[in-house]
Amino acid sequence: MIKLLKATLLVALCGLMACESSEPKVENKVDANGRLMEGVSVNYHGNGKVQNEVPVKEGRRYGEAKEYYESGTLAATIEYKDDVKNGWSRWYYPDGILYQEAQFTDNMKNGMEKKYHNTGELMAVLKWKNGEALPGLKEYQPDGREVKQPEIRAQLKGNQLEVRLSNGSSQVQFYEGLLGDDEFLDPAKHPVLETVDGVARLPWKGQPVHVIASRKSNLKNPQLLRYTHNP
Repeated sequence: MIKLLKATLLVALCGLMACESSEPKVENKVDANGRLMEGVSVNYHGNGKVQNEVPVKEGRRYGEAKEYYESGTLAATIEYKDDVKNGWSRWYYPDGILYQEAQFTDNMKNGMEKKYHNTGELMAVLKWKNGEALPGLKEYQPDGREVKQPEIRAQLKGNQLEVRLSNGSSQVQFYEGLLGDDEFLDPAKHPVLETVDGVARLPWKGQPVHVIASRKSNLKNPQLLRYTHNP
């Protein structure tokens, strides 16, 4: 009975090995110059652990590439098509918690971007178009409360309108013009206003004036603020 059991296990083991060996193996293919054309490019940290894995098709990055910390934990995943970023890219804290995710088209941010605190709670929501930030930044504290953002304030002094941020910050650049929800700042359409110590001045002619402020938030995110001064 024991001999029969051993024989049965041996046959099963051989069958399993045969099945594994029959699976096609993916081998890297290189050209005459040693350039990888098909397969997966793998690089290593100094400690011998994998640094990144990049799928290659027809000599170009194609598919989901992965990057790793020296500890071996996942640092990022990046979707490529025809050697440029297309699709979602995601970055992680060293402990594996998602830090940032963004949509890319032809190497430029397009669509939604989200950032997270190291607790996993949502930190910020941004919108992008052709690599340029759009209005509508939202930021949140670790407890979920929305961060109060500054506003543009205006004060009429004689025949000039002075504009500044409500928080008094000097780290801002003002522009003149309207800016739609799906429109990014374009200096060709939105003339830059001379801004000194966080204050810009423009002539007041009794007609509506449209102003845009460009700044970095306290969480280092690009932000566009809009204001219209009516007579």
